[in-house]
Amino acid sequence: MDLFLDDAQGIAKFAQAYTRLSENPDDWQAEVINELYRQAPYVGDFEPKLVMNELDPERRYAMGSIELSSRTSTNPRDDTTKAAVQGVKHVMIPVIVKDGKMSPLDIFISEGKAQPLTQQRLNRAMFRPQLFEATAKRPGDQDMMNVLYPPSRSGGSGGNSRVGQHETAKTGSARMLIADIHQTIKTADLQRMEDALNDDPTLRAAIMGNPACLPFLQKLAEPVKSVSANNMWKQAFAAIPPKVVQIQKTEGGFLIKTANPKALAPEENKVDRPTAQDTVGEDLVRQVERDGTVTVSTEPTVRASLADARIEIAKEFGEYKVKTKDGNEALGWVFPSCTDLDGTNLAISLFSNGSQSGFQENIAGSLVGKGTNLIDEKPTGHGCFYLARQGGAVAIVPMDIKGEAQDTQGERTFMVKTIMGQEAKIRMVPGLSKIADMGNSTYGLPSDCGWIPMKNSISLAESADEYVKTAEALEISGQVELMCDGTSYSMRGLGLQKMASVLPTEFIDADQAVYNLAILGVAPSAALEKLAEAGKSSRWYAIDGVRPVVLAVERMHKAKTAAITFIQEIPAVKTLMLKEAAALDDPMSVDRVLSIGFLNPENIGTFVSYLPEFEDTLKKLSELLVAARLGAPVDSGALERVVKHLDKAISGLRELSQHPQA
Repeated sequence: MDLFLDDAQGIAKFAQAYTRLSENPDDWQAEVINELYRQAPYVGDFEPKLVMNELDPERRYAMGSIELSSRTSTNPRDDTTKAAVQGVKHVMIPVIVKDGKMSPLDIFISEGKAQPLTQQRLNRAMFRPQLFEATAKRPGDQDMMNVLYPPSRSGGSGGNSRVGQHETAKTGSARMLIADIHQTIKTADLQRMEDALNDDPTLRAAIMGNPACLPFLQKLAEPVKSVSANNMWKQAFAAIPPKVVQIQKTEGGFLIKTANPKALAPEENKVDRPTAQDTVGEDLVRQVERDGTVTVSTEPTVRASLADARIEIAKEFGEYKVKTKDGNEALGWVFPSCTDLDGTNLAISLFSNGSQSGFQENIAGSLVGKGTNLIDEKPTGHGCFYLARQGGAVAIVPMDIKGEAQDTQGERTFMVKTIMGQEAKIRMVPGLSKIADMGNSTYGLPSDCGWIPMKNSISLAESADEYVKTAEALEISGQVELMCDGTSYSMRGLGLQKMASVLPTEFIDADQAVYNLAILGVAPSAALEKLAEAGKSSRWYAIDGVRPVVLAVERMHKAKTAAITFIQEIPAVKTLMLKEAAALDDPMSVDRVLSIGFLNPENIGTFVSYLPEFEDTLKKLSELLVAARLGAPVDSGALERVVKHLDKAISGLRELSQHPQA
């Protein structure tokens, strides 16, 4: 059976893009190079070299390639240097001319693999990580998040458990993406595909008659097992660790209550002793058997008074708890001042914890530590160098890294622009103890200087009064009242309606009251004291400084809205490519191409996890496109569209993978 339907009743071929060359073949070389710069102006960063392997002026046929070479190198000579550290990298762009018409210069070949010619892909192919590798000159520092969330050791693999490893390559036999997203497919998307096929009988016949499409269609025709949204979100929120746990001894076992105030969906489970022991540990089980009820809170927030915080303007380097001007707390390092490249001391205070940063005249906060175990990342983007010594650390003016190079002696040089507007070169020099002016806008820094990124700029409280006023404003809005009638407790207060929608708050026993207060940020031991004080009073007893709770359902709606909004901002990701799929003869390629049309907020993670397979499919289709232009019986116009759309989809999925909040 002819899959490509060349007959008049078949599906129409896609129009092919091409460039018509002049009548004189002697002018072709210059025209090809000019066309390359027109189609891909970014190749000007490299050195193009055109090689014509075949040229037939009479048939107006030519075949060759444009070789792009990197301009810089550590070893440009042809000698026995290993390929991994060769100074120049090369890629080839196929050049195919038929009947005086040149196919688009939209594919390049790197290390034997074809892929679309885009600026991002070309730069990635030309990048040599060997240029930027250097032996660490200082002990490996851990950032605060690595301390709070130690690496996961499950399965014997390292890595940080809080970092999503979206692009882990799958093992075993190839799997169909449609099978993994089948339960999440929306009825509207199915209807859209059905309407497209019904509106074009020729297209429907081509799809139904293509053996490569059959596995996809068969899976799509299977009934979708009903999975309620509540069950799906319940599974999702089950992965959120609880912040409050209460264990009660009951007849025949234990009652375990869990809750997270930032995604409140409290759960209760009756379990036997072995299960309780596996869940909370032997020591806690024994304590429950002795005391009857035990409540544990990992993040109590209510303080006895603001005086306990010792808020002051940062005058020395250290780790501080600071507060943004909109009332959010953050923990990170504060440098009370920084040094310009010429050695001038700048009256600018810096704050950074790796994910948030700020620089302003003063920063107020509470000192929590003086250690110098700072974040030390590879210098890139916006951040600042610092020199850590025993007893403190000195920051150098924040700057943007514009580029980096490394000479044959291993010294690294960074092209930078500081926040003061100065453009300079920074050279990491072993043996230096301070900044050294080396002339020609080049400055030497000690090779053991660290780099701390400054991302997501925030404005911080600049004085103790501003910090306290912000905190007090939060506490006024965060207040609950407790009443005891002698046998039970009732709670009321601004914002308590959220908690009351998922937990009892009136005429509750002491255990439930402690559990509720723990969710609101009161330490369990302090909650017992509050209950005792409320029992002595005949009026409502006020508790200030409680934290607001966020319901899990609020998180759900926010996540869905963010995901939908983000997908809509990247329309190139979700595309229904039926005509293009009809021209393919590989079931896995059809699966990847057609599945893109069923992307939705519920299956974003699955698509992201398939990025390595999408890349493999794109490279295979790119190779097939070159073969089609050389004469293989495949619709090259359809392949051009598939490669273009699939590349856009991959770029969109990569962007989605970097926005976990969506």
